[in-house]
Amino acid sequence: MRTIAREPSRADATPNLLEIVWRRKLTVLVTLLVFLAGGILYILVTPPRYLASTSMLIDPRLGKTVGADPLTPGFMPDASTIDSQIKLFTSQTVLSRVAQMAKLKDVPEFNGSQRSLLQRLLHPGSDLNQDVDLRALEDAITIKRPERTYVVGIDVLASNPTLAAEIANDIPRAYIEDQISSRVDAARDDSSFVKDKLATLSNQLREAEEKVEAYKVEHNIIDTTGLRSNEQQVADLTKALGDARAKESDAKAALAEIDAMAKSGHLDAISEALRSPTIERLRQSQAETDQSVARLSMTLGPDHPELKEAQARAKEVKSLIRAELARLKLSAQQDYQVAHQHERQIASGVEKLKSQSADMNRAIVPLETLERNVRLLRASFDHFSKVDDSLAQQEGDTPPGRVISVARPPISPARPKKSLVGAIAFAAGLFFGLAAALFAESLSPPLEQDRFFEREEALDEPPQPEPVPRPRAEPRRTPPRARTTRRYWDDDDDLYA
Repeated sequence: MRTIAREPSRADATPNLLEIVWRRKLTVLVTLLVFLAGGILYILVTPPRYLASTSMLIDPRLGKTVGADPLTPGFMPDASTIDSQIKLFTSQTVLSRVAQMAKLKDVPEFNGSQRSLLQRLLHPGSDLNQDVDLRALEDAITIKRPERTYVVGIDVLASNPTLAAEIANDIPRAYIEDQISSRVDAARDDSSFVKDKLATLSNQLREAEEKVEAYKVEHNIIDTTGLRSNEQQVADLTKALGDARAKESDAKAALAEIDAMAKSGHLDAISEALRSPTIERLRQSQAETDQSVARLSMTLGPDHPELKEAQARAKEVKSLIRAELARLKLSAQQDYQVAHQHERQIASGVEKLKSQSADMNRAIVPLETLERNVRLLRASFDHFSKVDDSLAQQEGDTPPGRVISVARPPISPARPKKSLVGAIAFAAGLFFGLAAALFAESLSPPLEQDRFFEREEALDEPPQPEPVPRPRAEPRRTPPRARTTRRYWDDDDDLYA
């Protein structure tokens, strides 16, 4: 039996992406051309829109003079304040001013006549009572602010280059006019409130001052400075009273010491305060006479003339001492009486001043309350006077910003961007073309793939030379039964070929 081996089919192998793209190149090319044609059609159909730009520098003080406001002296806004001001560029009030300046009610692009059906369905009630579609105007405006700067960039898209430049230049003007107008209105309202407050404070201040003067007249008070000086007088007299009592105590002690020495008759324990030249001589004489009497008493008899003479001198010294002590006692008594009298006078003055001070304090406390009320009212009046002056200055304050670059009509349209549309159309066409090729490849039968590979191999392989025919031998006669068997085997070979 003859067996013929069958080679594996090309359909069993998985083709790579390049082979699929090459086999389906017509599908990819047609899809790419369709998308490119769609991009070109979009560029031709879409109306051109022009971009105009302007720049504005926002004053960080928002047009206020530094220190003009007494409530917030030297106020400097932070980043959030500047961001809030940027939001005002697209507010309804500013956009309404822009629409009036540029006369947008006559422009179909912004008067709502060109609104699409989708826009009417999404915003059915927007701007029904307005001549200008402010939503369309807001969508045409782009506000940009570089980080950590006060410069604001304003971009405007419009179908007309002149209109785009006009709107871009009108936005800063409308913002400045809106800020100045709102500031003037607020200042007018605040000024009215402040003036009413000043009138009320003026009446209250006048009534308070009249109450102070009436109280002074009622209590015979000319100046409160003299009333407050009594406390210092009391303090000074209290200190003088202490000194007088100390002197009185010293005089009393000296008098007691003199009485003690007069009773004892000796000057040995005399204090430093009572020592004088006379007392010192008498002390020395007394000591000498006492020693002489004691010495002579030990050697001589009681009737000896020298002893009697010494005793007579000692008696004379004692009499002199008694006379001197009597004089000192009289002087000490006088000093004590003077000190005691002075102490009583000062004590009486202190008590009198204390009583007067108590009466004055009872009179001055209500007066101080009235004067304090006058000071508070005068401070409030001065404060609102400064506020009134600052409100009057706000009308002459600088604008909250200034334009640093003026928008000019652009030459070429900004939208649609041809390069971007072309790139998107090419990328989309290539993507969907490859997807269509892969999808068509997945749906094609294996027989078609085999024929493709056979054609490719036939083109790649070189032509083979034709085989040389061999001479055929004479056929051998075979019995009928053998021929039948051979035919079956041949048919079987053809079956597995």
